[in-house]
Amino acid sequence: MDDLDAIGRFTGLYDRYRNRVYAYAVSRAGRQLADEVVSEVFLVAWRRLEELPADPLPWLLVTARNVIGSEFRAAGIPGGGAFIVGFGGRLGHRR
Repeated sequence: MDDLDAIGRFTGLYDRYRNRVYAYAVSRAGRQLADEVVSEVFLVAWRRLEELPADPLPWLLVTARNVIGSEFRAAGIPGGGAFIVGFGGRLGHRR
């Protein structure tokens, strides 16, 4: 894939899925971290663009989950923040 093709593919990917990844990040990590999570997810997607599956949304959401876990671990939250997520993936006290 040449650079122009890669840029076009990435731009389409970002435009199509950014809001879904953002909504997932907000539901799992709150609004304060959501933009940072989205940025990191799409940075990883850019680096692995040729490896993305035909339906990239599940891959993007798993990547977001992994980024969120890394963010919580870096902040020193035990368990990577997994204990904060309640029923339905809501973070009542983090909003």
